[in-house]
Amino acid sequence: MKSLSKAIFEQKNIAIRGKPNAGVKYYPLLAMLYTTLLILSVLLDYKFIKIDQMLASAATFVISSTFFLNDIIAEIYGYQRARYVIWSSLLCLMLFSIVGFILNNIKTPEEYLQYGKAYNTVLQLLFRAGLSNAIAIVLGSFINVYIVSKWKIILRGRYFWLRSLCASIVGEVIYTTFVVTLLNIGIVNFYQLMQILFVSLSFKLLFDVIAIVPANIFANFLKRKEQIDIYDYGLSLNPFKFNINSELISENEFNNSRDMV
Repeated sequence: MKSLSKAIFEQKNIAIRGKPNAGVKYYPLLAMLYTTLLILSVLLDYKFIKIDQMLASAATFVISSTFFLNDIIAEIYGYQRARYVIWSSLLCLMLFSIVGFILNNIKTPEEYLQYGKAYNTVLQLLFRAGLSNAIAIVLGSFINVYIVSKWKIILRGRYFWLRSLCASIVGEVIYTTFVVTLLNIGIVNFYQLMQILFVSLSFKLLFDVIAIVPANIFANFLKRKEQIDIYDYGLSLNPFKFNINSELISENEFNNSRDMV
């Protein structure tokens, strides 16, 4: 048992609690949903709307949910799989942005010029939107899942709602500050930029407070369904590592080894 204790708390890349043969049935669905929302938000970045005479981006109402999805994935499936989802989604996002930007710049036949102009209106800034989001996500989303994973160890898996709420707020403030600036500098004036930033942050903070209850219920539901609960003890939380260690130990072994440390 002492060797098991060392394996959990000292050996690198092994830090998992779960039920033997536990599955990841819903993990691919969550990953696809995360990627879909991320790409949708990029398409809506330059869809400007007004809320009580204040300028805002329609993407604001989509991107907030991705942070809670990140939290749920990190909470149930571990930091490694959350990290993998982020990098995989960024790869899909950049592929979408680059290919869309290139194809949009191919000359449109004269008889279809009206459609070409419509596409150009939507896609002319697609690469900028994709790159801006990628930079902001690397800065904001990894901090988000890092806080959830680290605090899970400190609080012994309790208070997911508090960990998720705090992590989402920190991550979204960082993400929003960078993405709004990178997207809109040179396109809108400083006053309008501040309006977009204010509306985005205000909505996201309000959304975080409201959405934490259903997010907490959903996370508990998935834990019961998947029969897995991963703790990232001794695991490198370096965002630039891409491996996924799938080794599991039983919950009883985990509890016994933890008591011996």
